[in-house]
Amino acid sequence: MIEKLMQIGFTKNEAIVFEALVHYGEISASELSKKVSIDRSVTYNILDNLVLKGFVSHISKNGKKRFFVKKAESLLIPLQEKLFIATDLMKTVEEKQKILAQVTDVSIHEGKDALKILDSEWIKAKKIYALNVVGKADQLIPYHMAQIRHKAHKKTEAKVIVSSAEGKEAMKLYGIKPKVIPKKYWNNVPIVIHEDIVLITTFEKDKPLSIRIQNKNIADAFRKDFELIWELIK
Repeated sequence: MIEKLMQIGFTKNEAIVFEALVHYGEISASELSKKVSIDRSVTYNILDNLVLKGFVSHISKNGKKRFFVKKAESLLIPLQEKLFIATDLMKTVEEKQKILAQVTDVSIHEGKDALKILDSEWIKAKKIYALNVVGKADQLIPYHMAQIRHKAHKKTEAKVIVSSAEGKEAMKLYGIKPKVIPKKYWNNVPIVIHEDIVLITTFEKDKPLSIRIQNKNIADAFRKDFELIWELIK
């Protein structure tokens, strides 16, 4: 639990104290301090912060404060606030990007966090084309890809050509029936085309490295090549 709490913004000590509150229930600060082996004054400060953030509350019994975790839904409050801010910022960025829509953009992205952002781009696309799908993203960032599946399932049309048994299995999760490229042509470099974007990724040693190209003419050319391969595969 501690690691997951830290992933959503808790400090390490906040996560330790919060987990203890979940475990022990209603408890005084001095008792909690002993349970978690953190200085009492530090424990008080942590509890005050958790109260201010809306995760923890307290009641007074016999003149002493006793702390407890609020409803589990409280964990979503800061995330919802950040989502609202991010959504507002997205609108501003998208408006600026429309002005530069015809400009070619080529960028290189490394790591799992970058892959999450890039894979999230096609959620809004009406149609995507994916070649050489091997199912690696679903292995490396499973929670994120599960969210994408939930959002994209109903509104995104996809044509997918896989080049591994794992890729074929992964597509079942999306409700997609892919075509399978002949085995002698299998490779581990998937290419995804959507709107005016081409995304080429390699997963060497499970370290994602992606080249993102944003250009309508290039995306259209890749789409035509994809359609040719699609027609050739029986």
